Amino acid sequence: MRRPLLLLAIVGGLVLATSANVAAVASPYSFSDPAGDAPKGVNTDILRVTIVHKSTVRITIKMKHAAPFSRWGTDGNLTNLPVYFKAPAQYYICSAKTSVHMCHGESIVQSCTVARSLDATNNRYLYSFPRSCLNNPASIQLFVVAGAFGSTQLSDSDRAPDAGYSKAVAFG
Repeated sequence: MRRPLLLLAIVGGLVLATSANVAAVASPYSFSDPAGDAPKGVNTDILRVTIVHKSTVRITIKMKHAAPFSRWGTDGNLTNLPVYFKAPAQYYICSAKTSVHMCHGESIVQSCTVARSLDATNNRYLYSFPRSCLNNPASIQLFVVAGAFGSTQLSDSDRAPDAGYSKAVAFG
């Protein structure tokens, strides 16, 4: 009698553990990215990403060194800093030297305004936009790429998280 109960308890625990991994985490949610893993150097090294999923979505990207937007595209600095969302598919923030937009595939989403700023003191880029730009999802998953030019073409300098998407962040 003890073995079936023990087996049932183990299986139940595994089911609960598996469902806990699927559930979305509470907003705000932060995750780290290893320092020093950006081949292009400190100006493209992402250290931490924070996601706030409320009526206004706020994404903060902590860098080893956050260069002013006016320096983007110059030697050793970011060329772009796109933020890709898992759903809806093909939506991403396209952020370059002189502009920032919500994009879908190769098009700009005209009905969505994305704001960005630089907190130079704390080496952070801050992005915000209405949650409705992503069709009001129950949760948000994303990854960030710090892109810089190599000798002849754009190369991914750092990605956060390094593989896959962030955990799902619940609306709250």
